[in-house]
Amino acid sequence: MSSGDVASFFCPVCQDKNNTQVQFSDRPVDMTVVKTACQPDPHTYHLGCISQHFEGSANERKCMVCKQDPLPLIRAEGAKLVEDSPYCESGAVTICRRGDEASLSQLLDEVPEAATEKFHLAQTGELVSLLSIAAGLGHSECVRALINKGANDLHRALVEAANGEHVECIKVLIEERAGNLSEGVTQSVNNVDFVRLLSEKGRDDATVAQMIAIRSGNSESLQVAIENGEPDLDILTHYCSYLGHAQCMQVLIDNGAKPAVCSMLAAYFGHADIIRVVLNNFSPDDIDLQLPLFVAAEFGKSDCLEFVLEHMEIISPETLKHAVKTARRNRHTECVQLLEETLSRIGDQEELDETGSEPESVFQDNAVSTTDDEAHSETTEEDTIGSPWSCVVV
Repeated sequence: MSSGDVASFFCPVCQDKNNTQVQFSDRPVDMTVVKTACQPDPHTYHLGCISQHFEGSANERKCMVCKQDPLPLIRAEGAKLVEDSPYCESGAVTICRRGDEASLSQLLDEVPEAATEKFHLAQTGELVSLLSIAAGLGHSECVRALINKGANDLHRALVEAANGEHVECIKVLIEERAGNLSEGVTQSVNNVDFVRLLSEKGRDDATVAQMIAIRSGNSESLQVAIENGEPDLDILTHYCSYLGHAQCMQVLIDNGAKPAVCSMLAAYFGHADIIRVVLNNFSPDDIDLQLPLFVAAEFGKSDCLEFVLEHMEIISPETLKHAVKTARRNRHTECVQLLEETLSRIGDQEELDETGSEPESVFQDNAVSTTDDEAHSETTEEDTIGSPWSCVVV
């Protein structure tokens, strides 16, 4: 904006046409000219006028002209390196947003400490590094320039790049060993290229790639990650059973997983589809369905119980009686009904002894009495503490 434009602009707040000093809310106003982030065309205000407009209790942070979110504001004469207004952003942030690597490199030569400083974002007030801004927007050359100048917020930058699936930025960060990848990548990235990049870095990172693929339910990514890194099929099988991704379980089985306990784990978490995949890939002689039957009865997973009962070729009345007692003790009425109907169908009409001895719990240490509503509630990651898969955190 030229000096002539600044001199003649119209501020929507104070409606001053001559850019002269005015009073607003009985205080002197900062007459610095700023432009909004409104699209497609920004609007122009006095910084002091629009700041006090935002701070009015009845006003939201919206442009008075177009009602868009006007932040961040940009000074007409150029952004400051260290910004004193909460509504404007540093010149360094503006450069990173644009992906202007040449200007960024010049800035870093003049002010090297900017590579490791934190700058506030006008919209949220959050303090962030230039590296995380550049990575989150996919500006890989800016990411490289910042790392070369000592930028060290590598983990946060990796997460931001992963969220945006900016593969080139991810590649630069991985090359620089961005944080502890085995613990740090917690985002579900549905991106085969990202998984391939991770899995090519070594066994630890390949394991993370496999976990990410399972967590996002992406069987194609899982296959790529397995091909690029030696998998721990036992851990992956447990994790897949917990999450209930049947297509991923098929990939694991195709690659050699022998999920002898998967049907039990699937019953515990209530994933009948996982049991279906296991049954489709192994003969009945290889799978003992009694264990998932008791698990489903004990923890009130009626859908899994119904599926198991339908696929058990041989089932004894005594097994059903014990399962009924287990389900009844934990007040899982739907499971009790399914088991009693099955017992009736196989021709055993013997009255169940409600006061007789009960079999030991399949999970004696974890057995609790729950209502039907509690039994069918979704199992969370916190519920797995102490289980064989609790060491897996992605």
